[in-house]
Amino acid sequence: MSKNKRNMALFIGICMVLIGTVITVMYQKKVIVPRNKQNLYTTEMNMSDTQYQTTEQSSIGEQDGMIQESREENEKEKKKTNEQQHSDTEAAVVKDPKAKVLEQYQKLGVVREDVNYLNIREMPTTDSLIIGKMPKYCGMNVLDTIGDWYYVQSGDVVGYVGAEFIVTGKEAEQLAILHCKKMLQVIPEMLDVHKQPSKDSAVWTKLNQNERYIVKDQVDGWYLLDFNSEDAYVPENDVIVDYYLPQAEGWTSVTNCSKPRKELIEYGMQYLGVPYVWGGTDFATGVDCSGFTLLCYNHIGIELPRTSYNQVNRGTLVSLEDAKPGDLMFYTDGEGVVNHVAIYIGDGKILQSANSLHQVTISAYNYNTEPYAIKNIIGD
Repeated sequence: MSKNKRNMALFIGICMVLIGTVITVMYQKKVIVPRNKQNLYTTEMNMSDTQYQTTEQSSIGEQDGMIQESREENEKEKKKTNEQQHSDTEAAVVKDPKAKVLEQYQKLGVVREDVNYLNIREMPTTDSLIIGKMPKYCGMNVLDTIGDWYYVQSGDVVGYVGAEFIVTGKEAEQLAILHCKKMLQVIPEMLDVHKQPSKDSAVWTKLNQNERYIVKDQVDGWYLLDFNSEDAYVPENDVIVDYYLPQAEGWTSVTNCSKPRKELIEYGMQYLGVPYVWGGTDFATGVDCSGFTLLCYNHIGIELPRTSYNQVNRGTLVSLEDAKPGDLMFYTDGEGVVNHVAIYIGDGKILQSANSLHQVTISAYNYNTEPYAIKNIIGD
């Protein structure tokens, strides 16, 4: 090959290399660069999705946080409300200490205001045996409900009462606070009652364990009682003082006695809860002890003198063992003078208008001391 031809071939080869290089560069500009732009766009999209997801997660987290915060606020508010209610209750007790009476009951029931007395029966039927009596405003724990009857416990008596004669809930609480009384309850088996607030003073009677008496005043470590129309003192260390409602007294219906005796007792029982009023002889306004016995005996056609001091001179003296329902039991003051009378109703119980409790009530026959005298007035 001549020299000129070799030079021409070399020139053509160089040109082809240059052309190939230019084509390669142009291809990269048109294809590779846009592909990079696409990757960039995809990356931006992925970054945007990630930011959205992060934002969404952040929003959900904020919502969860708000919910949790709301729950915590609700719990705080509930706790605050409970504390406020507790505080209000404590404030109510401080404002009216009589509200403490509610603490003695789990489910409070109170004998209705328009009921003078209520029978407690052995079974939830009206022909069941009467096992106790409840005066007006008597307090009880309602243990169960059986049809139209409540199964209740009051004092030592457990039995059935008609639900229609009992109030519960807020109404019962209101009645309890309104009608409870500040009373002392005897701790020892027997407690000496003194004439003055001193252990050196004369003892003129005794009180039985668990008996309750209305507190008249407090004097230098002693409680003053209005006891059978006389002042009496007991040491504060031997009693528990609180606010109490009346409680039931156990008593079984009279069966084995004469008709006049049964009628006398059933008549007197109608007036359980009637207030004690010194000198009173009217069930509508109140009666004292001898006013009560006078009215009950008048009902069966027997007239009695006005006072216990004179009533004791009627009838025939009998022993405790021979006492019958309807007989009168007499008690004395610190000087040995008769100043109180009650109707014996059997089972070791008396029916009396008691100044110490401010109402007609059932008590143990020896609620403060043994009776001075027992008199058979009816004569059978």
